[in-house]
Order: sequence, then C-alpha cells, then structure tokens
Amino acid sequence: MWKAYCRATGELVDWECGNRSTQTLRKMLDRLEQLDVKVFFADNWEACAELIPQELLTQTKAETHGVEPG
Repeated sequence: MWKAYCRATGELVDWECGNRSTQTLRKMLDRLEQLDVKVFFADNWEACAELIPQELLTQTKAETHGVEPG
C-alpha cells in the first residue's frame, strides 16, 4: 500500500492499494498532482525515482519511519 501523509499535520492525504510498481504509484501521484505537492519523502524504491521529479524527491528511510511499522 502506498500512503501519502501531510508532514505538517500527520494527516493521511491519499493512498493506493496495490503492489510497489510504477503503475500503482502513478495512480496516487495523478491524484496528488491536484494538491500541488512541493516535496516528497520516499524510500529508495525505483518507482519513486522514476515517477517523481528529482527536484521534489528526497529518498531516505530516515523520513519514512512514521509511515512504516517498526
């Protein structure tokens, strides 16, 4: 499951259920475009680097700890 949270409020902004492919991520990113997201924090999955513009993307596990268990 892909999840998008607001870093300021912790609110779940959007989500997409599916595998960790570019096709699944694209569905969520298409919806997030309407929100004019300024920065994305993601792990090092190739799909993120492929679909999110590099100037908006920070890839690090350190910033995804609040999303993922354990």
